[in-house]
Amino acid sequence: MKSHIKIVKHNPMANIIRFLGISYLIALGTCAFAQDEEELEFTDAFMTEECSFTSEGNNPYFLLPLEIGRQATFEGEDDGEILRVVISVLDETFMVGEVETRIVEEREWVDDELFEVSRNYFAICEETNDVFYFGEAVDIYEDGIIVSHDGAWLAGENEAEPGIFTPGTILLGSRHLQEVAPDIALDQVEITNLTSTISTPAGTFENVMETRETTPLDPETVDFKYYYPGIGMVKDGPLDLVSAVPALEGGLYENGFNQTDEEFTTDFWASDCTFSPTGINPYFNLTPGYQLLLEGEDEEGATVTVLITVLDETKEVDGVETRIIEEMEWEDEDLIEISRNYYAICAETNSVFYFGEEVDIYEDGVIVSHDGAWEAGVDGATAGIIMPGTAFLGAKYFQEIAPELALDRAEITSIDEELETPAGTFEDLLETVETTPLEPGEESLKLYAPGVGLVLDDFLLLVEATSGQEFTDTFTLEDCTFTSEGNNPYFLLPLEVGRQATFEGEDDGESLRVVITVLDETFMVGDVETRIVEEREWADDELTEVSRNYFAICVETNDVYYFGEAVDDYEDGVIVSHDGAWLTGVDDAEAGIFTPGTVTLGARHFQEVAPGVALDQVEITGLSATVETPAGTFENAMETTETTPLDPGVVDLKFYFPGIGMVKDGPLDLVSTVPALPTEFGGGFDQTDEEFTTDFRQSDCTFSTAGRNPYFILSPGYQLNLEGEEDGATITVQITVLDETMVVDGVETRIIEEREWEDEELIEISRNYYAICNETNSVFYFGEEVDNFEDGVLIDHGGSWEAGVDGSKAGVIMPGTALLGSKYFQEIAPGEALDRAEITSLDEVLETPAGTFEDSLETVETTPLDPEEESSKLYAPGVGLIFDDILFLVEASDPKAEALSDYFPQSEMNLFGWSDVSWFGSVQGDLYPWIYHNDLGWLFAAGDGTDSFYFWDATLGWVWTSPTNFPWFWSFSDNDWLYYAEGTTNPRWFYSMNTGQWAPAN
Repeated sequence: MKSHIKIVKHNPMANIIRFLGISYLIALGTCAFAQDEEELEFTDAFMTEECSFTSEGNNPYFLLPLEIGRQATFEGEDDGEILRVVISVLDETFMVGEVETRIVEEREWVDDELFEVSRNYFAICEETNDVFYFGEAVDIYEDGIIVSHDGAWLAGENEAEPGIFTPGTILLGSRHLQEVAPDIALDQVEITNLTSTISTPAGTFENVMETRETTPLDPETVDFKYYYPGIGMVKDGPLDLVSAVPALEGGLYENGFNQTDEEFTTDFWASDCTFSPTGINPYFNLTPGYQLLLEGEDEEGATVTVLITVLDETKEVDGVETRIIEEMEWEDEDLIEISRNYYAICAETNSVFYFGEEVDIYEDGVIVSHDGAWEAGVDGATAGIIMPGTAFLGAKYFQEIAPELALDRAEITSIDEELETPAGTFEDLLETVETTPLEPGEESLKLYAPGVGLVLDDFLLLVEATSGQEFTDTFTLEDCTFTSEGNNPYFLLPLEVGRQATFEGEDDGESLRVVITVLDETFMVGDVETRIVEEREWADDELTEVSRNYFAICVETNDVYYFGEAVDDYEDGVIVSHDGAWLTGVDDAEAGIFTPGTVTLGARHFQEVAPGVALDQVEITGLSATVETPAGTFENAMETTETTPLDPGVVDLKFYFPGIGMVKDGPLDLVSTVPALPTEFGGGFDQTDEEFTTDFRQSDCTFSTAGRNPYFILSPGYQLNLEGEEDGATITVQITVLDETMVVDGVETRIIEEREWEDEELIEISRNYYAICNETNSVFYFGEEVDNFEDGVLIDHGGSWEAGVDGSKAGVIMPGTALLGSKYFQEIAPGEALDRAEITSLDEVLETPAGTFEDSLETVETTPLDPEEESSKLYAPGVGLIFDDILFLVEASDPKAEALSDYFPQSEMNLFGWSDVSWFGSVQGDLYPWIYHNDLGWLFAAGDGTDSFYFWDATLGWVWTSPTNFPWFWSFSDNDWLYYAEGTTNPRWFYSMNTGQWAPAN
């Protein structure tokens, strides 16, 4: 039966799938297997000797991403028993033979009693991305005692060999052994589905991979498991995924404690920390002035009030400068306790350490004791952790470590609680259960809200959180390095060129609309280069205001500073005033902070500091608001209350969602957002223009005759064939990118020929002139030469035009970035050709004879020369035109892409025609065999490209390299090995083995 299995040696050309005539290469890899249509046996022989193994990586369908700190929790019920499993990627490795494997720990509970702990050994084959399973250590528990190690095995012992837990290439129907340990573990897996839908407490997952697991050691047992790409396993029989947490940046012990330890941790690696008395942990704030007020009623009916204040005082404790947080407690208005607690935050882990407290206990206004006081470094006391830098479910740690005085300890029991308090409703709360060995029967429950801190302490509920400060109007700009692009998650919108948000609403019967756009323009305010964010406002479809706002981000703090605005107020289309305009440095105006880099509930600051003109002030009044808009429902939004002393009666509520920006401004709701433009000029046209744009800033472009816009390809040889039916006649159109160019209006353009047949009779041939703007990736249309036929005879050239002739100029056939709602002329030939387009959708789905295409761009094309005519077209990313009114794509072919793929068999082409070669970098091959390397520049490719790659370079002559040698090149002209300093360009730098020196090469 083994004849059904064919082991394929590493060959990236092993499988070619034809789609639309375009070759896409699927590398099966060293350890992959080919299958016949007959039933297959389970593969149990893998070529591990051809693998380079790593203990970290990401196979999308593996149990969970193989990154330190990743964790997934599963829960379910079987035969009336409550099951829970926690899988964690540990910061530990284990050598199995010569392979360093990553330990993935699995803990299983039945009815809350620990049943099994296994430590599984995995490593990833770098060549194939297969995850190999090298064995497991197993501890089986009964009543808390290890009773056996059943199921344990290790590759290399007792004839056991590594199996593949998850293959690097997923093939429906493939079968393989995960464990190859005779008589102990012979789990075998078949991939039975790739499109399952699974609903779990963690969410609903579509297009899930289903596996069927069996074992010849127990033929009656069948287990179905489900895996979602990027998440890992989401269902295992009765067990459903409940939660998954991301990897820790610094490893499992980053926050100073062993997350998987059953005991409470006391060793927090404080010696590895750089401490600061100021900072913010998501659940614990050390900002001076920050204040929390909690209140509740105890079991005796007394009203208890607690005021927690971060003081502007520090104290050195055990060699560390700590922040003092004062906690005052009243019972029915009688002061009963004041404590001064010492905290510092570890810069490396963001964990908040607790160094002790000074306690005053009161009775009738008199201090009667100091019970509970302790200090790290005194009488054997050491610092504990009040809040870890990353909240890990199940973590157990000591908060206070003062023997016989204070031994409070905490366990994180939940990270998704919800609570309604007088201060608001909070979600995604962290829950801790606190105990102490000094009082074994006592237990305390606390809840912490992200960005706020403590919101529940047993029976005490948060009443108010404030910064305890006035509105800040003085900022230390001199400490900042400013940039005009970046991403503060709560800013108006990501500060990236081309970002745009549209808002709509109604106020006093008026229909309002606001469009905010990050322009590709900057403005110098003093020595700071600011980014211009334009805001256009309409009332009842009449433009009322255009403001150009100047922003820059402080690199050190991520604060977004507001440097001023230019304002044009309109009436009846005429500018009538510039009210509200101001500029930093003019008339005593100073920069304010529009959005702070760190968001803190209760924080107050001025956004605009222009005396007598603009003094907007902001308070962050909520972090857990839910806002419903036409663009979607946003939970855990930040709420701000904006006021100004210039108009005390005006209060404006705004809401911001992280990563999106503003989602609501008073009556205005977010309607739509569009992503940033990837290029300098933003696609070449004003996206906010209400009319069809005719000015595309052509003079700012350098043009190329070959290239790839996501929806329009100028690669010689590329061809599209479309077909449809009209009035009973079959219409066929063939579009071919010719290997010909023509200079039009001073620009060298690429000729694309379009041939059209009606019932196999040729009716038109047009030669269209296009060029791509290197700066924007927009494809310009410079004209066309048209031949119209009847009965095989050329009858006229109607529709011909050429930029630069008779007042004609180039239009844009496809912008570099498709922005929903943008309007532009494609042809600008007065009286002859005035086709124009509006982008009406970016997410269309269309089924054609060539396949089904998603995320297609839709345009509606019209012309003022024939107002009644309207044409609909659809363009698929990476393909181009797939629908033109009645015509559907039948076939697309791309010989240049195929040739380049043959030369670089491991490459993957992106939408812009760049092939990403894992070992070599990115190359563009629309003029293959001439290729353009992103750093090395133009190279002439030669050879078969299987293992050895030959290039001719204008400076170096003929050179050779390979995946195992690069960035070393062998120079045939100099008989020398040259080492390329990757990333260098103009000049490129090479190290010569012969001379032992670096030298530039242009």
